[in-house]
Amino acid sequence: MNRNKKRAGSDVSESSCKIQVLPPNIIIDILSRLPIRTILSCKRVCKGWLRLISHPRFLNLQLSRSSTAVLVKTVPSVHHSRKITLTQVDQRVSTPFRFHKLVFTPKNNLPSSSKFGLVNSCNGFLCLAGVEKDDPIWVCNPILGEYVTIPPPVEGRNRGSFGGLGFCTVTNRYKVLQTFYPNVELSGKRYLNAAIYCLYTATWRSIGYAPGVPVALPFNSLLHGSLHWVPNVGKSAEYIYSFNFETEEFGSVPPPPGLDETHKGFSDYLRLGVLEGCLFLCVFGDDTTKFDIWVMKDYGVKESWTKQLVIENLYPRDLSPDYYEPIQFFNNGDILMLYNYCEVVCYNTETKTFRCTNLTRTRNLFDSIAHIPSLFSLYHVTRRDQVQRVKGRKECANLCVQGTVDCPGLETSHNEPARFDSTLYQGHPGQNADHRTEFMSTANAAANFDHNIAQGIPTPHINDDFGNLASIDSYPFLWHL
Repeated sequence: MNRNKKRAGSDVSESSCKIQVLPPNIIIDILSRLPIRTILSCKRVCKGWLRLISHPRFLNLQLSRSSTAVLVKTVPSVHHSRKITLTQVDQRVSTPFRFHKLVFTPKNNLPSSSKFGLVNSCNGFLCLAGVEKDDPIWVCNPILGEYVTIPPPVEGRNRGSFGGLGFCTVTNRYKVLQTFYPNVELSGKRYLNAAIYCLYTATWRSIGYAPGVPVALPFNSLLHGSLHWVPNVGKSAEYIYSFNFETEEFGSVPPPPGLDETHKGFSDYLRLGVLEGCLFLCVFGDDTTKFDIWVMKDYGVKESWTKQLVIENLYPRDLSPDYYEPIQFFNNGDILMLYNYCEVVCYNTETKTFRCTNLTRTRNLFDSIAHIPSLFSLYHVTRRDQVQRVKGRKECANLCVQGTVDCPGLETSHNEPARFDSTLYQGHPGQNADHRTEFMSTANAAANFDHNIAQGIPTPHINDDFGNLASIDSYPFLWHL
């Protein structure tokens, strides 16, 4: 009798863990499609999943599949906020939207500075900047609680309005661009000094001069290895500016047809962004009830600009002009937009109507940028002695999750970044190929990693080539997961 009960219990246990009999590649394929908050929770399920989620193949696949999230930082008038909220939109559910949120704070995830602002994001790494004259710049991965502190290029000078993090595919290096005063007048035009910081060498160097027009980077400005922006206020020689991180040169992008001189000097008339690998531009005119969205189908080719959409029935304007900036587009015709720095609204292209969302829960104005959350470590892209961890952060420290119980952040032991570097330099953008010698002492552990996975999880007919993964349809019990 007891034997039968034990056998029955064993059957129940096996049936409830059917996913564990899958090959690791299938499990990686499934887990890599989840929101980052859920992935962090999955790390605590078992040691097998922890190893899989830490594996180089998973890290690359997760980064390529992760949807663009919205980073929001409030701008209070009295107390300066040090909290950043990350929100991923579940695109499988459109009405109402389902949001997956994480909250980053200096206690667990961010540099311990009293004041900082959002700059931009690149390949899962976030760029922050201090607000005072000699404050540093930080490049961090808030998921891991890692950051690099970058001193100002020149002490005692005010930072210019333009800067940002980017990646050069030719040199496989991450770089930070920063402009600073004083202004320089050449041929009747004003320019700012410009410098580049290379994360790999941890050094600044001057690159000459940058356009002296005031700049406010859009929600998403990185495309084809270049930052893009439109002038914020004042006279400008161009409609759309760019900076290429490979050539380290400033340039311009030809605008769509029909723009007049008014659009050159006032950001209220132009909004820039990136849509499915293409540059788009929102053009506002005299009719305050609508604006046009132009898309550059072939990057750099003026003739490829196409008027893609007309957004109508805008909210009635007060005395000051309203601010609209599309940030995400969905297949059902919905478009999420930033509205007046204080709300995120949704516009439907079929019904031509707006509706409110609960993406932000703040009564204050806020800054917002695009960010793709990643589990890649800064140890892969810069000198090891430059990387710092948030003070007081412990193994499996918790991230604060809005609306749910706390879920774990990712914290690795001190030898794990070295082990992963020995296998990752061929995968993630920016990994240091020159670090191969440094990490050869741990190469054997990396070479045996797949074997260790196989010891923990059954691996029948494993194929390491993701191009030939077994279909999930081959496992019917997954249809109900």
